[in-house]
Amino acid sequence: MSTNYEDIIPQKILFSIREVEEMGAIKTDMLKKLITQGQIEIVKIGTKVHISRPELIRFLNDNTI
Repeated sequence: MSTNYEDIIPQKILFSIREVEEMGAIKTDMLKKLITQGQIEIVKIGTKVHISRPELIRFLNDNTI
């Protein structure tokens, strides 16, 4: 059985790091590490870092066993 992240992740365009953690998807420290390693693509607006919904879903699907 696979998880359908399209149904679980809220319908927004961009999520802040804090919002991703509040969803319970990925903890802040781990998310920052993944961003630094280039495993998650980010959108930077000014000094704020955001993750797009499609990128978050892609990462979760690729890393779900």
